[in-house]
Amino acid sequence: MQVKLLRVLQEGEYEPVGGDTVRADVRIVAATNKDLRAEVSATRFREDLFYRLNVIAVTAPPLRARREDIPLLVDHFLGVYCAKNNRARMEAPRDVLQILCDYSWPGNVRELENVIERAVVLCRADRLTVDDLPDVVREGESVEPAPSPSASAPRSTRWSDA
Repeated sequence: MQVKLLRVLQEGEYEPVGGDTVRADVRIVAATNKDLRAEVSATRFREDLFYRLNVIAVTAPPLRARREDIPLLVDHFLGVYCAKNNRARMEAPRDVLQILCDYSWPGNVRELENVIERAVVLCRADRLTVDDLPDVVREGESVEPAPSPSASAPRSTRWSDA
């Protein structure tokens, strides 16, 4: 597959299954959670393809390195999944946010999103509780404690005092 992608990038054309060569005027945006330099060194990724794709590299630190984003993301996902499930807008109390901020998030934002979706579906009240969080998050290995959610929360974030 890497050879075929490289051909599209270098020659600007591809050959569909059972068809004739087609010209392609495209720009490619590629994303990965792998260290491609290490993959090239281990010969699992073609070096020439790496250099073709590596024109403009945009890197984002993992969620555990930007804990200040967690309350905003929680608020956003609560809005999305409450609406999707026809529920009144829920809130995340401080104790819930603190647990979410202290968790290491090996699955990054996707894991946080899934945790919030699950909590919205399972919650029987109008605000999340610690019991609505999965065991792995509630009992997960805590990293260096995050600052109190109220200290770093922007005004637009919905906080409750419970």
